[in-house]
Amino acid sequence: MSNTCPTIRELYGHTKIDGIFGVEIEVEAMEQLPTINTNHWNSKADNSLRYIGMEYVSRGVIKPADLPVALEYITSRIKKVPLLITDSPRTSVHVHRNVGEYTPNKVWNAIIAYWLLEETLFKYCGEDRKGNLFCLRLKDASGVLETCKQDLASNRPFHTFSQNDRVRYSGLNLCAVPRFGSLEFRGLRGVYDYDIILNWCNIVNSLIDGAQNFDNPQHLMDVFFDSKDKLEFAKQLLGSMFNKLEHTDTVKDMNHSIKYILPLIYGTDWKEYEERVTDVFHSRNKPNKLHADTLDAIAQFNANNANQVRLVGVGEIAGGNGGVVARRRGNLRQDAINLQEPIGNFVAIDDEVGNF
Repeated sequence: MSNTCPTIRELYGHTKIDGIFGVEIEVEAMEQLPTINTNHWNSKADNSLRYIGMEYVSRGVIKPADLPVALEYITSRIKKVPLLITDSPRTSVHVHRNVGEYTPNKVWNAIIAYWLLEETLFKYCGEDRKGNLFCLRLKDASGVLETCKQDLASNRPFHTFSQNDRVRYSGLNLCAVPRFGSLEFRGLRGVYDYDIILNWCNIVNSLIDGAQNFDNPQHLMDVFFDSKDKLEFAKQLLGSMFNKLEHTDTVKDMNHSIKYILPLIYGTDWKEYEERVTDVFHSRNKPNKLHADTLDAIAQFNANNANQVRLVGVGEIAGGNGGVVARRRGNLRQDAINLQEPIGNFVAIDDEVGNF
């Protein structure tokens, strides 16, 4: 039976969660903002904002069925503040969408679909968001594509982004994938309107769902090129949420976006990438095999050397030949023993760990 490609959750050991959305709402005001601590929301002071700044962060991950109630509560509380600052260029709404149960290729599908439609999506986010240093579009910071290439050449998907915080301030933050198991959409302006935020959450959710209909980014782009009606292709990606967007120039904008992403899409062997990631993941996570004869050998060794050496671990010693590391009179040393199978890459000596 062949190994299956690991999900983002499996790659990074994240806890399995049922929810989909994480929401962060930044607020500025000329008077004290409410402190909130409920099942769905937590508030924390934000010193990056001016005047009195507060960030309202969803507690945990919100399920789709709970999202309307959660947003209704927080937006109504915020709008009760009399001296609320609206349309501040320093505030924004960030939406995390859980992708923990997706394989890397499926996450890349969502990334490519977003970049293809980024111009149309930013028209919903607000015209003043274009060029904003905290949510840069791909066309504003195309250097992120070099980081993407480096990551796709590695054996641990998205790990490169955990070591490169400068790409965090993109409209689509890929640093959130290894850290949280999510894609973070940073484009939406600092708005406190229930309908606008709810629609934005549903737009990014529909986009990610629509992108899952393709095997990999090259398949997605092949279907795009084969489509006679490019606007219809966008509708297929976004579903019913397509009508929430202004799409007069969507086809032109998609054709413009293609020039940035085509080298990444067609310069990557997505099948080889998935196979490589799968092989490396399963080889690293192959369980150690402690056979009965190995355990018997340990017991016999300890019995024969009770006055001199106590064997407390076995491992693969330099060169891969079977052997042990033991303690004799307080010093680490190697002892030859004919083990049936060397196991692991480390050995434990009492409370110490030796890595050889």
